[in-house]
Amino acid sequence: MEASFRNHLVLPRKLGRRFKGNICEIIKLRGPSGETWRIEVHKSENKLSLKSGWRSFVTANKIDKNDLLVFKYRERISSDKEISSRAVCEQKIRVKNGDEASSDVNKKARQGPSDMPYRKSRAKLPVAQQKVADKMAVATQPGSKLFVKILTPSDINHYLIIPRCSANEYIGKTSKSISLLLANRNKVFPGYYNYSESLQFISRGWRDFLRQYNLKAHTLCLFEVKTLEGGIAIIVHVHPRSK
Repeated sequence: MEASFRNHLVLPRKLGRRFKGNICEIIKLRGPSGETWRIEVHKSENKLSLKSGWRSFVTANKIDKNDLLVFKYRERISSDKEISSRAVCEQKIRVKNGDEASSDVNKKARQGPSDMPYRKSRAKLPVAQQKVADKMAVATQPGSKLFVKILTPSDINHYLIIPRCSANEYIGKTSKSISLLLANRNKVFPGYYNYSESLQFISRGWRDFLRQYNLKAHTLCLFEVKTLEGGIAIIVHVHPRSK
């Protein structure tokens, strides 16, 4: 998101072309929660932008500068047009079984049953690290709930912050006890997942996990969320840092 995003949003050209030349329409913008906002579309200098109503959407969904929004356009039989905004704080990417990988968010509609989606955190991964994350994801069980992030100093010194959309979709909107495990290890660390509308993080158990496996800042980790009879387990796949 650019600095002026709170007052208006210029639509990507590819999305703007879907309106087929119609301008100054009222669209329905659906947020991650499912709630909708009526927003005016304006055209100037061959650009389409969202104005009236957009600020309310930004405020209600707590959108910040540098957040990444993924839009999906739907046209209904009625005169209304609807745009869904999903994954406000993350980018949805997909991985095929095998060596082929794609980070093109516009290819989501062409995913097949064998595709394995995972999420990466707000900052875009460098190309080399994205390739590593893709290979790590392919090595997990098909259908796994995955997200990837590079550990920050805050993750090391305080608690593990979970990307908002991954937390909401994979772990839930209530605080609860969870289990932490390192991939291919049997030791279980009892942990606690803290949920609030503004922040989702793992506190208890995370520091013990870090100390046990000597994890450092800037380590690339793939998190695999599993729902078991005893609750939720998060399996951490760690990419060894080069020395």
